[in-house]
Amino acid sequence: MKTYRDLGLARACRGVVLTFCLLAGGARALAQTPEAPAPVVSSGLPTAPIGRMRLSFSIVPAPLGTFETKAGGVNLSGDMAFAFGLRPAFDYSINEYFFVGVSPQFLLNVKGEDADDAGKELDLLVRVGGHAPVADKLHLYGYLAPGYSIIYPPTGSDDPAGFVLGITAGAIYSFSDKLFAVADIGYQLGFQEVTVLGADFDYRLRYLLIGLGVGMKL
Repeated sequence: MKTYRDLGLARACRGVVLTFCLLAGGARALAQTPEAPAPVVSSGLPTAPIGRMRLSFSIVPAPLGTFETKAGGVNLSGDMAFAFGLRPAFDYSINEYFFVGVSPQFLLNVKGEDADDAGKELDLLVRVGGHAPVADKLHLYGYLAPGYSIIYPPTGSDDPAGFVLGITAGAIYSFSDKLFAVADIGYQLGFQEVTVLGADFDYRLRYLLIGLGVGMKL
């Protein structure tokens, strides 16, 4: 014959079993509930700090340079004088990391270190490169700049011209959504040539170029 004590113990056991079943069912339901997808933060280029299109204008000191001239089996070489240039540029970002652009460059005081008279140089350049953010307002970039170069000597009517190639690395700092400053350093190799009175003259002008400028995002 069951006592009240036995009946109370049985009810307690049933309560424990029922509670355990409810907890186990709730845990399974939570495990099967799909998690909400994490929000995707868009990094679309139109809102990127560097902008889709950019116009800039830089002054370009060229403190170091060398030249080499070959004509009729005779080679001459030496150092170039301090040159100074101007460089407008237009760049278009293809995506968040790569860009293309054009940047004509005009150099003054193009002459050997010991020469008296100076010439000028016009470089018609395109540039292809990449950029990446490193801070909230700072982007680093680098590019190759092939193009066509023309040297205007101080005397004579024959202008050496030919292929030119530059490699440059620099940084863009954004002052605002529209304005930025730009600074870079590069090395440029020229392969100009000219024919005078049936004789071929090859020129190899090489410059270290420093660009300092400002620009606007379009």
